[in-house]
Amino acid sequence: MPATIANAGVPMILVQWVGMAIALVPIIIVETLILWATIRQRYGRVLAVVALANLVTTVVGVPVAWFLSCITEIFLDAAVNWSNDPAVHAVTHAAWLHPYEDDLGWMIPLAFMVLLGPAFIISVVIEGLIARKMLEELPRRKVWSAVLRANVVSYVLLLAYCVLYMHVHYAT
Repeated sequence: MPATIANAGVPMILVQWVGMAIALVPIIIVETLILWATIRQRYGRVLAVVALANLVTTVVGVPVAWFLSCITEIFLDAAVNWSNDPAVHAVTHAAWLHPYEDDLGWMIPLAFMVLLGPAFIISVVIEGLIARKMLEELPRRKVWSAVLRANVVSYVLLLAYCVLYMHVHYAT
């Protein structure tokens, strides 16, 4: 393999997309239960809203959040002289990790956790807009509040899973 390809780094969109796709069904279950308990609509209707909203978030929102993270990294790189420490790099360059081959095992889950921030914001916006449209007869504030609450819970669970994974695999 040419050295230029071997040193290209790790585009985290691949890792993040796979991780979010694996988590899709559990997230739909958790968020459906939260929305159902909050907005008091038929369970099947709430499930349809949450499933569609999360599918769109996974297919469209995750790549958009990753792309915005990449753009942010590019502009920050032009303005800031970052440390070469792998831990700092995993946070400041979470969207596209440089190939610190000996450290990628723990850098990838750390970068995934960092990317949950932008993904959360995009998720709330996309899912809120979809839920608002599909549940237009309900008060706007109630729908947005339920979507926000459901996403807070699901993203806290994703973050907790990542922390547990790092603890089990990398705690000394």
